[in-house]
Amino acid sequence: MSNEKDALSALIQIPKALIESVPVVGPLIGYVCEDYANRQLSKLEEFRVGEAAKYCIGKIESKIQNGFTPRDDDRFFASNENYRSSAEEIFEGVLTKCKLEHEQKKSNYISNLFVNVAFEKVSVAQANFLLKLVGTMTYRQLCLIKLFYQNKNNVLGLKTTETVMFFSENISILQEIFELTQLGLVQKLMAEADKTNATWRDAQLLLQNSFNAMFGWDEVIPGCMELTALGETAYKLLSLEEMSVLEIENLIKELK
Repeated sequence: MSNEKDALSALIQIPKALIESVPVVGPLIGYVCEDYANRQLSKLEEFRVGEAAKYCIGKIESKIQNGFTPRDDDRFFASNENYRSSAEEIFEGVLTKCKLEHEQKKSNYISNLFVNVAFEKVSVAQANFLLKLVGTMTYRQLCLIKLFYQNKNNVLGLKTTETVMFFSENISILQEIFELTQLGLVQKLMAEADKTNATWRDAQLLLQNSFNAMFGWDEVIPGCMELTALGETAYKLLSLEEMSVLEIENLIKELK
């Protein structure tokens, strides 16, 4: 019984130690964590939630010290006895995703969503949608988003022709890229050869966009893939720029 109390107390105290240094955001983090501490959690889940909360409040404190001001629009942090604030809703969602996340490397990027939304005027609906998306993605897919962000105009020299022979590892990576297109995060640019052979109707469509619809992983051409506007937003709000370039080196080799 005492061990259980110690675990709950540890989770509650993580944000309380820093609440005074993060005005506006600190109290709601403390409230949500206290609520979480009263739930039935395994030791591993309690550790995951506690680490996510500690990471969020530490990073928010750092941003405030560096001159950033928490958003004050649309009553984002406001709450009363009748309704919860949007910030509480998103923070609870982040903790829930981190609690269930078996790929530990993803947790900080999931947590970054709340940190960034606390300062940037992103709609609550979009924040919740991105939270849903990141919960369905693998860590390697986050690496792929960073890779395609860095590969504008194919500066990394990824393969620009269709693959003839596929190996198991190739297929799994290409399938993950294809899934990113289905999530609306990545799109396939029309190859120059396809533009040359385009019909008049295709040419008219090219005036509106220059990407192709895809129907399977075997249609993925790495050098022709780029982030959509939603993909760019995900890259920014998850702070994937913090990911080490070492994390994508093997992917670059596989996709050349």
